[in-house]
Amino acid sequence: MDSNRIERAILLAERRRGVISADQMNRLGIPNYTIRRLVNSGHLAGLYPAVFRFNGDRLEWPTRVAGAVTWGGDEAVASHRCAARVHELSIKSDVVEITLRKRVRAPKGMKVHYGKIDPIDVRRIEGIPVTSIPRTLLTLGAVVPPSLVERLLDEALIKGKTKPSILLDVLLRESRQGLRGLTTFRNLLDQRMSLPEKIRTELERRMNRIFEEERLPPAIPQYKINIGDQCFVSDFAYPDLGIAIEADGNEFHLGRRAHERDTDRQNVLILNGWLVLRFTWYMVTRQSKAVAEAIRVAIESRTKGKTGTRR
Repeated sequence: MDSNRIERAILLAERRRGVISADQMNRLGIPNYTIRRLVNSGHLAGLYPAVFRFNGDRLEWPTRVAGAVTWGGDEAVASHRCAARVHELSIKSDVVEITLRKRVRAPKGMKVHYGKIDPIDVRRIEGIPVTSIPRTLLTLGAVVPPSLVERLLDEALIKGKTKPSILLDVLLRESRQGLRGLTTFRNLLDQRMSLPEKIRTELERRMNRIFEEERLPPAIPQYKINIGDQCFVSDFAYPDLGIAIEADGNEFHLGRRAHERDTDRQNVLILNGWLVLRFTWYMVTRQSKAVAEAIRVAIESRTKGKTGTRR
């Protein structure tokens, strides 16, 4: 009898990386003395109060997360830094972090937040309930610097994990709750909503920031340059001065063929009188002053020798 119930418990635990609670086992008809026997025999290992895992010598981070959510009960959800990592955003954190509706004393090794989460903002990843990416980004400002929230938000947009309209929807729905991190999220979203829609990549956004912070003349983003029967689109351009500015990001300029296309494109532009400036990710993110100075020199040079307008 016990063996059949234990098999059912193992199958149930497999849905959450081998994790199961004492309450779940009790509901399957497994009494507490049997649970103690399984622990003493090494078949079960304690994870959190009244939460166990079957076998497994190595305790990995996802198992700890599954254990934390199981400990929290039916309404517990992995959130904040923990959720960002579950969603495979580029955050280095081993924090086990969940959100609950009711206040309870958290066990050691777990960070607990409190609040109501709309079911629409919950996802299940490998059996683990986790806040959606928009909701995760909104609450991250409560536990990490705004600069990290900004980087993760841009990463989520670039990788297509979310959309500005979805982020805005979450902001509008949650604005009345007064959540910590809401101000950071709102400010970052305001910045992106105010940028021209055509500036899509993070690299181009950072280029746009250089124009603003260094007080350079506004450049036209995604400018179409027609030469004969060919049409080239420059990331930024000063068409009256014949200056095209390219931001080379690894996400969008990979491979030999892409490199050859870029080179051929640049040659055509140069041969038709355009001055082409190319800046890499490293230059834009780490050498913004030098990038601005190069653009400024190009503008001064072209202004002095200006002969007409190119379109």
